[in-house]
Amino acid sequence: MLLRRHYEELNKINALKAMSTKRCFIPENNLGMEASHLDTMVRSFTQVYTFWEKETRPGICKTAAVTREYQFLMNNALYNQTIRFSKHLFTTSRMGKDATYTAETIKALLEEQTLRYHWEKKPASDAFGKEKVTVTGKLHDKQDDLLIATMMVLYWGRAIMKNPRRLASMN
Repeated sequence: MLLRRHYEELNKINALKAMSTKRCFIPENNLGMEASHLDTMVRSFTQVYTFWEKETRPGICKTAAVTREYQFLMNNALYNQTIRFSKHLFTTSRMGKDATYTAETIKALLEEQTLRYHWEKKPASDAFGKEKVTVTGKLHDKQDDLLIATMMVLYWGRAIMKNPRRLASMN
């Protein structure tokens, strides 16, 4: 499973093996019970805790307002050149039999997804509804998962560092 592969890759990094730090797992909980199932899975991992934004559900809810804040922090980090990537950057995604992922190819994929990020208008579903405006990096068959994950790290990492009491929300 993807979560286990990520956990195993993290455990291969000597700097992380030497530390007894807690690892914070922050799933999106917009997809029904999926975050609860993922929370159950990571409980068996040593030093991994699921972040609970609200007491009633594990994970975080990615709203339009939060997505705008993600975008703002990402823009600031890029403009101020404060975003850094570890030499241990990795992915366990499988994108094809010939795909080779290095830190450089992962950063190139992030750049591609960032350049594709755009405003998208969706018409109202009926005469009484409102037009919906979102920001997305999805276009045709292209995804924006790496970009969203990077923005989540910036946003939630900063939120936890600014207010460590948020860690009390972890199970």
